[in-house]
Amino acid sequence: IPLLWVGVLVVIGLVLIGDVATTREVVRESTLLGDSELVTRDVSDFTSGQTTTLVILVVLGAIVYLWFFLASIVSVVRGADRALEGKEHLKLRPAMRDALRETPKLFGLGLLFYLLAAVAFVAVVAVVAIVAAVAGPLAILVGIAGFLLLVWAGVRVFLWPFVHLSEHAGVDAYRRAWRPSKGRFWSLAGVLLLVTIVVSVVSVVVSLVLQLLVVGAASLSDAVGVVAIVPYAIFSTAFSLVVVAG
Repeated sequence: IPLLWVGVLVVIGLVLIGDVATTREVVRESTLLGDSELVTRDVSDFTSGQTTTLVILVVLGAIVYLWFFLASIVSVVRGADRALEGKEHLKLRPAMRDALRETPKLFGLGLLFYLLAAVAFVAVVAVVAIVAAVAGPLAILVGIAGFLLLVWAGVRVFLWPFVHLSEHAGVDAYRRAWRPSKGRFWSLAGVLLLVTIVVSVVSVVVSLVLQLLVVGAASLSDAVGVVAIVPYAIFSTAFSLVVVAG
């Protein structure tokens, strides 16, 4: 659904923006072998109206795509909860309706969580700066201690989205997340580190392969390149959902 929505916005954008003037320029680009070469390319020269239209469409596309992507995460957690409770899985329509209704609250809690995390990070930096002004060498130890404290707190509250979705906890999910993580810091940290490494490596490989395929298709013709973006988006989204489910 979000991919279809983005596709509709692309068509609308092509109609509203119309012809785009281009400027030819010569730039030096690095090659895979480490040297460089001069490349001539056409750079789009948007008018102010075209730029405004493009920004509005990109923002609309991003909002809807993010909303539905978060909803897919919600549906995965809801489905897992129902399976653990021995309940029958929801049909597609009620599952989507439930997930889309829950997404704005999850998004708001996520913004609040990252805002609090940013405040905590700034506080640690401020303390390190104050210590550095008084006793320079000690600031290194304080910085390391502050970093470890942030990591410890982050791992302890990592489960808050799942606590919220399972228990409808709201802001209290931050506090409740401490309960299941008590006494499990090292196991949670180890699993998170392992998953992060595996997901990062696999994501880089999959993304690189997909991007090379799109670039290769685009080298044939612009039309083929545009068409190639569709399977790229589909495979990228499918891979993201597999990662979330895992």
